[in-house]
Amino acid sequence: MGLWRETTQELGTEPEKEELENQEKGMLWGDTASKPDISSGQFEITVNGESHATIAFATTEPVADLIVHLPVEVFETPAEILSVLAGKRMAVIGFENSEADKILKTFTPTQISSTVLEWAEVLPQSESLRQHDAFVLNFPSKNNDAVWLKLSDLSRVKKPIICIGHAALLLQRAHKIRDYVSEFLITPVREEELLLRLYNALSAVVTETAGQTVAKNATVKVVLADDDPTTVTLVSTILRKYDIECHIAQNGQEVVDLCKAVQPDAAIFDISLPYIDGFEVLKLLKNDATTFEIPVILLTARKQETDIMRAFALGTEDYITKPFNPMELIARLKRLLKLPA
Repeated sequence: MGLWRETTQELGTEPEKEELENQEKGMLWGDTASKPDISSGQFEITVNGESHATIAFATTEPVADLIVHLPVEVFETPAEILSVLAGKRMAVIGFENSEADKILKTFTPTQISSTVLEWAEVLPQSESLRQHDAFVLNFPSKNNDAVWLKLSDLSRVKKPIICIGHAALLLQRAHKIRDYVSEFLITPVREEELLLRLYNALSAVVTETAGQTVAKNATVKVVLADDDPTTVTLVSTILRKYDIECHIAQNGQEVVDLCKAVQPDAAIFDISLPYIDGFEVLKLLKNDATTFEIPVILLTARKQETDIMRAFALGTEDYITKPFNPMELIARLKRLLKLPA
């Protein structure tokens, strides 16, 4: 909502005053998504039909993004919504400091914890992104191509994305970002609406996760690979004893191919593999949108700290060194997949 109107506005009649006051009362914050391109012009102020002043301006810079924050009635968030939002971690992306501060104040009563990020900090496979439960982002009018790439990165984390922007901008771009975004909000935005959209998005995730857990308990699938046939036999026997479907790969490339084809619930493999070693396999899996979220357990005789640090830096979920206890492997796998002990 712009702060200026380019047409003459009479403020003398009571109905018009009342209408403007009502509009102000209904508005909390907004104009977060783009910078209107106003380079020059003039505005005339008219009161009771008489011209009182003309304001002229000229600038080469666009008008700054603004959040309009006017007093509104105090509201109390229902307990049902608080139970879903409390303790959740939000990433607030691409907002000016003043805008981000007001969003954080909106989250404070709900006990939501937040991290403010710039678009440049939205990096593929970033561990910090995976630690958040949802994203609230500002959809800017400039560099849209770059933002779409960032949205693609966020979508690979598979967490709810709440996108805030101007109506015209979102309508123009909706067909390109609809696959990435859970909820759209048009500026100006009210606090209640943002919390409601977050509640809807996070509730959907809880429902979907519950359904997936049931499915995983029914048929858990694991891709297994090791350069030692004895280890393969031992681990596969243990897995099948616990009704876990085991797909055995002969080399690193087969691990990648099986993970893409089978979409297993987890992958267990050694670092020492033919053709492609375990580090390269891990890197390929974590950089592919179709296999990014498959949990990985590295089962290896390599105990050097540099190897362990490298493995976790590449995205492995767990690291077990040989010789190993088969029951410990099963316990870690169940913890990773959130299966009953």
